[in-house]
Amino acid sequence: MTVGHLERAYAQGLRAVGPAHYGPGTYAQGTSATGGIGVRGRELLSEMDRLGVILDATHLCDDSFWEALDHFHGPVWASHNNCRALVNDGRQFSDAQLEALISRGAVIGGALDAWMMVPGWVRGKTTPEEAGVTLEHLVDHIDHVCQLAGNARHSGIGTDLDGGFGREQCPQDLHTIADLPRIADLLAKRQDTTLADVARQAIHEYLEAQEDLVNSRSRLGRTVMSRMDAMHNQLLRQLLHLSKLLLAAVIVLLSEQGIDANQVVKRVTTVARQPALDKILEIGK
Repeated sequence: MTVGHLERAYAQGLRAVGPAHYGPGTYAQGTSATGGIGVRGRELLSEMDRLGVILDATHLCDDSFWEALDHFHGPVWASHNNCRALVNDGRQFSDAQLEALISRGAVIGGALDAWMMVPGWVRGKTTPEEAGVTLEHLVDHIDHVCQLAGNARHSGIGTDLDGGFGREQCPQDLHTIADLPRIADLLAKRQDTTLADVARQAIHEYLEAQEDLVNSRSRLGRTVMSRMDAMHNQLLRQLLHLSKLLLAAVIVLLSEQGIDANQVVKRVTTVARQPALDKILEIGK
């Protein structure tokens, strides 16, 4: 694979790239490694800039992180990353790194890998019960990002639940994906978290993804985009369906708490990029 394959991958639906994982890499250095992105990394970032591909800063080592942000001028996020201030490990981001991401408008997705949630975890030995790790610890990381940002607009739920580990390395109160909505309950109990922020947290990533898909239609030429129209419309309909389901869950949650959910959700969706949502609703009809 070369940088020249990126446009083809973009045409097939690729929207975000993480240049590194663990150890040394071709385009950047990852977790537990050191060093910058080098010439090939700068070439990759330049092509990502041209296409409008999102840079996923997750797993970049400190050297590569700062060099990547210096050379990349497009959208950035950290899809599954926690806070070094709470768990002192190079896999997490320092406050300076989180603030740099926030200044670029990034969303940081909290990870549910137990060793990233609490300090002192020994992989393969520590158990969730021994460490007492729960979803509350993820909320600590989410809240830390919110405190740095001064709002909830830069915090998401990344999970990292891709099959690389099971319940032996998850919060002890997370049994299935159906338990994730409990995060909203835990956030609502924080005194400095408003219900509007809780609702926005729940639907933020879907609305952002929808807007990115809508905006990406104008980033390539007519010939390429004409081939992508059918695929885009299908993806937009799927995202719209997911958004409706999640929004319904938020309404139920707030109603159970005796809150006028419709007013809260109306406020949230007004703030959360209504123009993009209008475009998607038109396509989804």
